Amino acid sequence: MSDKPHVDELIAKAKEKEKALDQEAFWKVISKSWEDEAFKQELMSSPKTAFKKALGIDIPDDVKLTVLEETNKDLFFILPRKPLVANGEMSEEELEAVAGGVWNWSTGHCKCTY
Repeated sequence: MSDKPHVDELIAKAKEKEKALDQEAFWKVISKSWEDEAFKQELMSSPKTAFKKALGIDIPDDVKLTVLEETNKDLFFILPRKPLVANGEMSEEELEAVAGGVWNWSTGHCKCTY
């Protein structure tokens, strides 16, 4: 029996680390908007610029980014895009992507975080 970790375990650990980084970035933007009114206004009016300033992320021109602010009387339900499934079954990553959560800027996919 080998002392080396199983490849699947390494992949799972890498995915967990990626998910944690995605959540950290998500909460960084939220907390900054709660603490800094000027940043919040920029986030609402020019979200790509705000994300670039806060996280150093360039969002491609062909990606539309909309920021909505919930209030006590305004809640939003985000309907994810319908996945393209060739064989009728989705991979674990595809299931995570349609479950809702945080956008993964490095891969261009939504990652489930709740």
